[in-house]
Amino acid sequence: MPQFRKARIVETWAGLIDVTPDAVPVISNAASVPGLTISTGCSGHGFGLGLGAGRLTADLCQ
Repeated sequence: MPQFRKARIVETWAGLIDVTPDAVPVISNAASVPGLTISTGCSGHGFGLGLGAGRLTADLCQ
């Protein structure tokens, strides 16, 4: 695209997205580490699972 020949990069972003291979989050207490609750892999569904995932995670932490 010749029109972008003189364009310069103003900003970039890089990071990790936590998503599981099947796009289903992992929310569970770790059996081998008492007191550790894992809640990861929510990026696949984002806002759709946010409230439920947060509630479930909070309930498991009690």
